[in-house]
Amino acid sequence: LGSGRVVAMAHTTYVDESRITAIPSLSTLHLNMIRWLANGKTPVVGFLSGDYTYYRSFLTTNSISTITVTSTNITSTTANIFVISANTAQNITLINNWIKNGNGLYTLHTPWAVGFTDPRVYAGNRMINESGILFRGDYPYLDTTGSVSSQMPSAY
Repeated sequence: LGSGRVVAMAHTTYVDESRITAIPSLSTLHLNMIRWLANGKTPVVGFLSGDYTYYRSFLTTNSISTITVTSTNITSTTANIFVISANTAQNITLINNWIKNGNGLYTLHTPWAVGFTDPRVYAGNRMINESGILFRGDYPYLDTTGSVSSQMPSAY
């Protein structure tokens, strides 16, 4: 998405305490992913107040800075990564422009829980569709149909 980076996980349990500490390879995946999303910068991860509290604690324990942000003030903070549920995506244009300027987005979603029938109207997809990733009725798919965006994913 521009010079930014996007990761979309198709379930929120990837950041649950019961999994992230019990599965060492999952911990490693997350730490590497956060560093990749930082795009060469020192990671500063923004979270909405109260969101993913265990994951935020996990990052802090692993010497990664975290701050509380809102979807409207993300552009005026020191955050260069935003962790947000695709279920609650809002201020999509602002977030997209922020990502295009070299920042990272990590979005989590349990697609089957929402029960949407048209992936184009789902807020989470409107937030990530320019990256070439989309959520459908069950899990994320590479969008080769152009149903949400004609732009293919970046090589990164």
